Formats: sequence, structure tokens, C-alpha cells
Amino acid sequence: MSNELVKHESQVIAPITDQTIKDYLFGSETKLTHEQQVLFIKTAVASNLNPFKREIYAVPYEEKWYNKATGRKESYSPPRYKLSMPTGYEVYLKRAERLSSLDGWEVTTEGKGNDLVAKITIWRKDRGHPFKHEVKFSEYNQENAMWRNKPETMLKKVVTAQGFRLYFPDEMGGLPYTADELPDEMTMAKNPNEPFVPAEYKLKSIPVPKQENKSEQVITITAEVIHDDVKRPTQEEVLANDVADLVSRMQVAGIFTEKQIETASHIKTRGMLELGERKFELMMKNESKKEGEE
Repeated sequence: MSNELVKHESQVIAPITDQTIKDYLFGSETKLTHEQQVLFIKTAVASNLNPFKREIYAVPYEEKWYNKATGRKESYSPPRYKLSMPTGYEVYLKRAERLSSLDGWEVTTEGKGNDLVAKITIWRKDRGHPFKHEVKFSEYNQENAMWRNKPETMLKKVVTAQGFRLYFPDEMGGLPYTADELPDEMTMAKNPNEPFVPAEYKLKSIPVPKQENKSEQVITITAEVIHDDVKRPTQEEVLANDVADLVSRMQVAGIFTEKQIETASHIKTRGMLELGERKFELMMKNESKKEGEE
């Protein structure tokens, strides 16, 4: 984040501290591991995002593996949870307005249905020509009520966040993604007070005969252990699933060659996968800077 932005922000709001985030995590009863809490605190403090103002959220979501035999994603045993930290859409607007180099921006849409496209044009005072970026409805549609009823509004949010992140990489490049850019599973937290029932347990409702002089029938809920020999993923299957996820992200990014994608698809060890992930992050960061300089 640039010194200009930090200086300006310090005049408007107090800097976010570790204690601010800890107060939020304690008050919201968010169920996070120690490592996830540390990551959330460091991310919020580094970007000066206040969770009490809904500028950043802590959303634990279940990690699943792809079972080729069934063609479905299934839970690990015991369940694994990852942390998603989406930011509010308004954060990008507020920070954009604080930039002295911003010279205006415009968002438009074209088409209908799956052909809907949102486009953003941003002007900077220190650049000779405007920056243009577009996103397609078919790539971000979550098929939920908001995307069905307000597709143009949702797509405009996505293109706005991406546009400012790309054109102002130093000021906004490190900000978390908005909820509109992420799958539902990464933005919808479960009720933290709701008890978790493992997949190998099945709930049964057992009606009890109505007693005399009783106006209501009592329903007892019990949990019965089901020994169904559920197949759990091997280390090789987990690695293969993670490799497939990396390859999919490389294909969507559109900046990797066929040879690079092919090489990634043949990764056989966890160490090589970690190396591939680091290269992926580096290339995406360089691409963001490149687009911002054009």
C-alpha cells in the first residue's frame, strides 16, 4: 500500500490493530484455529480493514476432495476447514476515492443472460490513456437468488473490484477478493452454534406414542453410528485433487502456455506442487503489475 494512501487513511480512521481484530473474533464466536486467527489478524492489519465495519469477514468453510469413482466432492475424515477472508465491495470504492491519481471511472454492461458482460474504464491523472477491463457473467454466475435477480449489479461489483486491483496494484493489489468474486461455499459461514454431525452419523426421529393427559406428542432425536465402510481419500488421491485444482486455475488465468499447463498436470510430489503454487502466485502478481503499467 502506498505511503500516500496510508497517510490519507490515518487522517480519516484510526489504524487497525491486533487487538481490534481479536475483539472481533471473540465477540463473533468465530470458530477458527490458532493459525487461521493469526492469518486473519495479519491480513486485516496489513490492509487496515476493520471487520466491525464489514470491511473484511472471517469465513471458515469445509475443504472437500474429488472422488473420481463417484464424480462428486466428498468430505475428509475428520473434516478439514479452510479460511476465506472476503472483503466488502465498498472498500474498493472508498479507497479509490482517496487516491489523488484517480481521474474518474465508469462501469457499463452489454448483453443479456449468459452473454452478459460488464466493462470498467478507469482514468488516471498520471497515465496517457484509460485502463479497460471486462468480465463475463458465465464465469462468475453463482446461480443463487442474488445472481438470478440482479445479474447486472453483481457483475458490476466484480468488474469494479478487479479493475481497481489491476490498475492500482500498489494501493489495492493486496486486498482480499470481494464475496461476489468467490464461490458461495467460501462466503457463507455456518452457524457457529450449530453442532457438527459427522457424515458417518445418521439422525433418526423416533415418534413416541401419545401419553394420556398429554396434549403434545414427544419426538426424540437420536444419532446412530453407521458403519458403511466409506472410502476415504489416500494421500495420492488428495495430491491428485490438489494438482487438478492448480491446473484448473492456470487454465482460467489465461497467461500460461500449454507446455506449462501440461507440465503442471504431471506433478507427482507434494514438494513439486508447492513449487508450482509459488510460481503461479508469482506470475499472477507480475501479470497484475504489467496490466497496470499498460
